[in-house]
Amino acid sequence: MACHKVTVGGWPAALLVLERRGDSSPTVRTDALSPACTARERRDEREPQDCVLVHHLPAQAPAQPLMDLLLNLWPSHFPTVSVARRVCARARVWIKEVKEMRDTSVRQAWWSESLAAPQTIVFLPDYPRRSPHETKLEVLFEDEHLAVVVKEPGLRLHGGVRTLANMLAAKEQPSLSPSMQEDALASAIPLHFLEAEIGGLVLCAKTATAAALSARGESAGYSLRRRFRGIFCGMVEGSERGML
Repeated sequence: MACHKVTVGGWPAALLVLERRGDSSPTVRTDALSPACTARERRDEREPQDCVLVHHLPAQAPAQPLMDLLLNLWPSHFPTVSVARRVCARARVWIKEVKEMRDTSVRQAWWSESLAAPQTIVFLPDYPRRSPHETKLEVLFEDEHLAVVVKEPGLRLHGGVRTLANMLAAKEQPSLSPSMQEDALASAIPLHFLEAEIGGLVLCAKTATAAALSARGESAGYSLRRRFRGIFCGMVEGSERGML
């Protein structure tokens, strides 16, 4: 029996594997897994990076049950129908419709409905279901739809207890004022990934419309650009000043 350290949904876990050893018997090896399994393991070792997932139903697509679409599109987030129902009940799945060639506001998805083009599914993952962490964040900008907060180095976005997502969900010491919009989210969500080791500004959505528009911008080729500023300290050989 071998024990392998893995990460599931941002949480550390152990995987026990029975190995049969011997000259005549094959040995179960992790490098013998299929390419899909190997790629999945590599993804699990990193931080959860998906902040907003969007799927545009193709034109002329027939109506399909929402549950079937979620299980087929994002099986790692929706392994079963019961999980998909609970996620929809927590207002993590939204639908954006297009009527008469113009966009309409987003609405919360209902697990039993069927969807057809032109509609867009907006999914807001949480890794795992977030739990409020009462820590104030520095806020540089805020309105009814968006906010910009400062993420300190060493703070993860998702997957843990003291994370930016959990701080945004604080109840007793909220960093942001609640939105009064009809599609207001229970708590603001980060709109882009920033590694735990990196400190900087994070754009957050307070409404489902803001989350959908940010994902629409990415699909159209627009993306946030990051600029890094480093501070170095040490001696430079051959330099007259000597100190960097």
